[in-house]
Formats: sequence, C-alpha cells, structure tokens
Amino acid sequence: MTALDLSESFSLIWPAANRLGGVIPPELANLTNLETLSIGGNLNISGPIPPEIGDLVKLKDLNLGGNSLTGRVPRELGELVALRGLYLHRNRGLEGPLPTELTALGELDVLLASDTNLCAPLDAAFQAWLLGITRVEIEFCPASDHR
Repeated sequence: MTALDLSESFSLIWPAANRLGGVIPPELANLTNLETLSIGGNLNISGPIPPEIGDLVKLKDLNLGGNSLTGRVPRELGELVALRGLYLHRNRGLEGPLPTELTALGELDVLLASDTNLCAPLDAAFQAWLLGITRVEIEFCPASDHR
C-alpha cells in the first residue's frame, strides 16, 4: 500500500472552533495550493507559529486567532505575498515586535493582533505600511522597547 499524496489537492483548511489541541505541524507547508488556513478559536493549539507556514505562498487568509500560541511571529510570514487577512488576536503568549518583513505583504487588508503581547515597530516604513491596511488592531511598541 502506498501513501496518498494530497499535498496539491487542498485549497482550504478550516477546523476553526473545534477544540483541537497540540502544535501547528510544520508539514502543513506541504499543502502548496492552500489559500485559506483557519484554525482560530481552538484554544488548545499551542507552541510557536512554524516558520514553514511562510512556504504557503498562495495563502490568502491565515487565521490563528483565539489559541494558545507562544513566541514571536516568524519573519518568514513576510513571504506570504498573496495574504489578505492575518489574524493573530487572542494569543497572549505571542510577544515582541512584528517582523519588518511583513511590509512585503502588499495585499493585506486585515491585521488583527489585539489581546496579545505583540506590538507594531515604530520605524517609519512599518508605520507607512500599516496606514495602507484597512483594518488594524495592534498596540505600538514602546519607544524604549529593545526586544
């Protein structure tokens, strides 16, 4: 019996609010045609955001909100140039400034990072990028923040 390769078959994964638990598997990056990944509202999904998510270059919506994710947002998410919505809200374990690589996301319309310990860098290029996003919910990093 051979393994079934579905890596090019999926364009949508939406197990939101299903009480899933564990970590986000880096192997999700093998789903090369994925356009929507919505695993928000599961509460028990924990650990860091795998940098491999940045390999999903066709991704248009990434909903990780309402979980128990920790650590920093990987700079590799800046490679998701088709991304329109990035939902990181309600993950109190996420921390630090957002990576400046996110400014490559020219299609982004929604950036939700409220109820986290994330912040928006104060540099002019990042601030100008934020002004082009229709809906933004995030705190600004303190001027003394050297994280």
